[in-house]
Amino acid sequence: MVVFGTQDGLVQFFDLLPSSPSVSPTTIAEVTPNSLRPNGVVSVAVDTASSEVVYAGMDKSGSGYIYRTDFEGNNREVFTEPNLFVYGMGYNPSSRTAVLSFDNGSANNYILHSVDEVNSPIYQSKISYVMAPSYDGTNFVVAKGDELRNIDITNFKLVNAFTDKVLSPSDVWSFAADTRSSLYYGARQQSGPIVSMDMTQKEPISKVENVTDPASLAVFSDGQIVVGSGQEPTSTTGVVGAITIVDPSGAAGPVTLKGTGSGAPGTGVQSVWAVESPIATTAPRATLDSSGTLTCSDAGWREDLPLSRLSRSPISSVRQYTWFFAGEAISGEESETFVPIEEGKYSCAVTAANVAGIGRSESSSVVVVEAPDLASAITTTSTSTAPSSDATTGPGETVTTPVETPGTGESSLEVSPIVTIPAVSPGTPISVVTPTLRSAKWTFKGRTAKVTFRTYSGAKKYRMYISGATKKTVVCKSAKTTVTCTMTTLKKGINSFSAKALSTSGVTLAVSTKTRVTK
Repeated sequence: MVVFGTQDGLVQFFDLLPSSPSVSPTTIAEVTPNSLRPNGVVSVAVDTASSEVVYAGMDKSGSGYIYRTDFEGNNREVFTEPNLFVYGMGYNPSSRTAVLSFDNGSANNYILHSVDEVNSPIYQSKISYVMAPSYDGTNFVVAKGDELRNIDITNFKLVNAFTDKVLSPSDVWSFAADTRSSLYYGARQQSGPIVSMDMTQKEPISKVENVTDPASLAVFSDGQIVVGSGQEPTSTTGVVGAITIVDPSGAAGPVTLKGTGSGAPGTGVQSVWAVESPIATTAPRATLDSSGTLTCSDAGWREDLPLSRLSRSPISSVRQYTWFFAGEAISGEESETFVPIEEGKYSCAVTAANVAGIGRSESSSVVVVEAPDLASAITTTSTSTAPSSDATTGPGETVTTPVETPGTGESSLEVSPIVTIPAVSPGTPISVVTPTLRSAKWTFKGRTAKVTFRTYSGAKKYRMYISGATKKTVVCKSAKTTVTCTMTTLKKGINSFSAKALSTSGVTLAVSTKTRVTK
């Protein structure tokens, strides 16, 4: 899937189909652009774990903005401010933070902003030049004409950079990291070449391909580059938008797809983001406890690569499990736990989903269940078997909805704490939002971060994950109906926190996130 934003204010997506000369995109958001500055949508980003699109630009009044929307078009404001000229936005799905670069009429500025808070920037600073940013929670990479810089976001000190004064004109306005190497691709908007650059300066600059009006880049896992044709954000003119797929290996020529936006002048594609269905990296693990219950852990899944403008994480709360007996799938068993009533060899696999589709893991290693293991098992479990289901079309017929239940934690699930994969027709985006820990209360003091919240029905464990300057996982403490997570040794810099209620297998049932600067 490709998600993109246009000069005339559209946020659209389409499924990337082989050998298709044109696309028929679906519009999920629309902003009326300013007549003098036709940059309705300057940047888009996709958060597949939350089934959301985050986008930024300028509206008809000249205000700069950051909005978020789901794939049904339910829009929410994150940040707006009058009289801003927006240059670009970077987004990190893991920390749910966006970096916005803009001119407020007196100086160039950038802000770091959580998309879960409204008009409350985490960090703001002036800068000495116009820049296009990208951010992954640790690295803050910016394009500045003929330079690509990795910068410490809190004090704007240079970490390392690619600089080549031979680039003329100085028109690298968009860039994206290669998913298979340390290289970056830059789009020279005025002159047309897509170039490869090495931030470590070990490799010389090289041309990959020429594309007309390249204004935005994203890179898929296989290295294919998505190029959006449009204008750089300071331009007051418009072009007809298009999307081109470039193979950097040169094995196949570029393929240009038309049909984006309205097809009229001024509909240039200002920003693109690549989206892939989940891809498992490790198989789950099947275990047998003393009560005779089998549990299937979650599989490992490829993470998002925001510097490549690529999202592929599964929706946090969506998993479907398949249990196997002697290598054959057990019909109707789709939960993370299973009580066997027959001796033999058992294993499991996990199916996950996001807006681009579904992905299934390999099967776990085999657990041998013997007669003594069955002594305390519940003996009403079905053991009918069926042939193994197709790896890409695992059936799912129910979505379990959290229901508020006073006095028993934040939610009660009528069937299972795991939301199963909904049954949809091919090509339909799967969009399920993971619940938020609405009762979470965060406090920050010095190098200490603390969050408290109510227990969540169906959750078996609670964790706080910290990324950015500090990398740590905290085991939270539960006392009756309250959970407390505390970290006392934070490192200085930007730290992102995720408090999660987890199922037995480690699937996120509910989450609360915060990002703060530790001084």
